[in-house]
Formats: sequence, structure tokens, C-alpha cells
Amino acid sequence: MTVLTRRSRCSALRPAVAMALIIMVTFLAPPSRTVRAQAITRTADVPVDTWQDRPWTKTAGHLNWPADVTSLPDGRTVILDTNVGVAGANEAVHVFAPSGLAESVVSLPDAVSNVRLHSYQRIDGSPDGTLAILAERWGGGSTIVVTDIQGHVVRDLPLPQKPNLNYNDVAVAADGRFFASAVATDGMDEEGPKETASIVVLTPDGAVEREVDVSQQFAVDHGVPGHGHILVTGIDVASDGRLFAVLHVRGCG
Repeated sequence: MTVLTRRSRCSALRPAVAMALIIMVTFLAPPSRTVRAQAITRTADVPVDTWQDRPWTKTAGHLNWPADVTSLPDGRTVILDTNVGVAGANEAVHVFAPSGLAESVVSLPDAVSNVRLHSYQRIDGSPDGTLAILAERWGGGSTIVVTDIQGHVVRDLPLPQKPNLNYNDVAVAADGRFFASAVATDGMDEEGPKETASIVVLTPDGAVEREVDVSQQFAVDHGVPGHGHILVTGIDVASDGRLFAVLHVRGCG
């Protein structure tokens, strides 16, 4: 697991940026846990085919517009393949064996619970082998579509909606809880859109357990601008329950 924090060019904010990650993790994880950044260890390359010199077809390993990648407990790799925001056209998941060999490609549904989907965005593998896929609905709103490895929908978990709120990542914990990060836009300031970051935690059955305003918590605890400056751009959950987040301090680099 790797923790990525986009460093600020504002020297006064550098220690605070690192602390924001720790605070967010300890808020969501059991208090006894500690947080350590771990270096990337390269273990193997996964070869992915290309269609650069021939017409593209929906074939295992032939990626159209890869959006995200995850792994399963059995060692297989899954890549979410999209078609620039047109759900049901070419959106699919490609499954690769631990050796890197492309095993299969499965089309994703263009609608769940009688609601048409606009696009699939991010994916995370669950401990039980299912896939949690963040999707945007036509007409607004987001949902977590849980499928099996064959693409069959297991359940659909609508996410809480607020004005100008956009979800950008999904993660699944070992205990079955779902995490979704989001950014909300509320007007403008001298640096551009005023954006705030939040993380929503869902129980395994999809009920909202809590919502964390990451930007506000950061601002209160560290006395730095939170609303409009601290964004969460990606999340993941380790097997021991620790939540990892990628933070971006907007306006400082």
C-alpha cells in the first residue's frame, strides 16, 4: 500500500498536509492503529495488449479507455475499461491471471435498479471476490454497483447526494464496509472554485454509517484554510482496516 500526498509549495503547509492524512485515517480506523507510509515494491509487470495497429474489438486484454485497476484475493488483476463516459457502449472489466495473461472481458450493465448509468469511474476489489464499481447516473447522482467477476449485479448502493457533489473514488474494507470520496463545489474565490472534500462510509448493506468533512476537520485541527483548499482525490483501505487517502492542497501546488 502506498500513501501519496501532493506536497505544497507553501512551506508553512507542508507539515500540515502530512498530518491531514494521519488525522483522517485515525478518525475512520480504530484508535489503536498507527499510520506509516510504505514504499512501493515492484513485484511483477502485467502485460497489456494494444490495438494501435489494428481496429479495436472488445477482447480480453484489448483496452479501450482504462480508468482504474484493482486486484482480487486470488491474485488476479481487474482493469475497469471505459468508453469516455458512455455506459453500456464499450464499458467492461478485463480480468488478468496472476501471470499477466488476459483471461476474460465482461461487459458492464448500462442500468441498475431501472436507472440508466451515465459512466463508470473507479473500481475496487472486495475481500469476497466481488467488484465495487463507482458509477454516475443519468440525471445526477452516483451509486456503487457491486458485481461478481462475471459482471452480474449483486447489489446497487446509492450514495447520498448534495448539490454540486461529485464522487471520485471507492474502496472496500475487509469487514465489508464501503468508502466513497467526494468533492463538493460551492461558489468561487480568488483562486477558483471553492471545493471541499468528504468521505462517506457505508455499512455492508449500504446504509450510511458516517460522513466525514475532511476539509473542515483539517482546518479546525491545524488552523489552515480548509474549505476550498484541501481535496481528497483517491482512497484505498488496507487489509488491517487503515484508510489511505491521496490529498491535494489546491492553490499551493
